[in-house]
Amino acid sequence: MSTLEQEVRTLQKQVRRQRRWNIALGAVVVVGGLMAAKGIQEVPEVIRAKKFEVVNGDGRVVAEFKKFLGGGALFLNNKSGKQIVGIGPVPNGGSMLSINGKDGKSAVTIASSPDGGGGVEISQNGEPVGAFLVSSGSGLLGLTSKQGNPTVMLTERNGNGILLTYDSKGKVTSESP
Repeated sequence: MSTLEQEVRTLQKQVRRQRRWNIALGAVVVVGGLMAAKGIQEVPEVIRAKKFEVVNGDGRVVAEFKKFLGGGALFLNNKSGKQIVGIGPVPNGGSMLSINGKDGKSAVTIASSPDGGGGVEISQNGEPVGAFLVSSGSGLLGLTSKQGNPTVMLTERNGNGILLTYDSKGKVTSESP
């Protein structure tokens, strides 16, 4: 056998050996990739962020969970980007649920106060027209005019229920014990 034939056979052996190594290395890469992909599919126990947003197909934010007034708040928007629901803290230490119309103007607000009281305010086009409130152990049921002045109020004074009516300027016109 000539040296040329020996060199060709040696090169053929080296090529076969190199192919085997390449196949083995490729198998290791595939197995490692599959193991890594399986590890990614596990659900983490805690996800931490300063803000979470959900966007629609147009890229508009339709839901947002974020830090607000030192606490957490959830805001939901309609497809036009107007806020329709808000849940979170208020500056005085209470909390609030606000439900708005499609235009983003307030319709119903439910709030709590730090003293254990709370209330419901009903609005029309963003302007309050009625409320039910409890504060410091007393309740109040009231209606207001479009200008924001009280029109009728049912409350208590010295442990007795009273009904107050008001004129268009917000002055008491009658009081019934």
